[in-house]
Amino acid sequence: MTVRVLVIDDEPDGEILARQEFRREVRQGLYTLDFALSGKAALETLDDSGGEGTILLICEISAPGISGLDLLKAVKAQWRGFHETAAGHGGGDDRWGGNG
Repeated sequence: MTVRVLVIDDEPDGEILARQEFRREVRQGLYTLDFALSGKAALETLDDSGGEGTILLICEISAPGISGLDLLKAVKAQWRGFHETAAGHGGGDDRWGGNG
């Protein structure tokens, strides 16, 4: 089974970092990665697909506009079956390692 992961990060390098972090799983066909630069864009992505196939959201807690926590509440209210991870960081490149 391939897991569709939606990564929400307002920093353009977030996609590069996520692709690097999950490159092995993507190569093995375990993950398909989608990206959004904002909570609003993430909701639009989910609306376009009806939430089909996406089962993991990775987002920042302190995202501008719609915060990561508000995004997760909206997603949980509209679609069932999601697992979420919220990551906070103080900057730098170690956001995906859990030490941010």
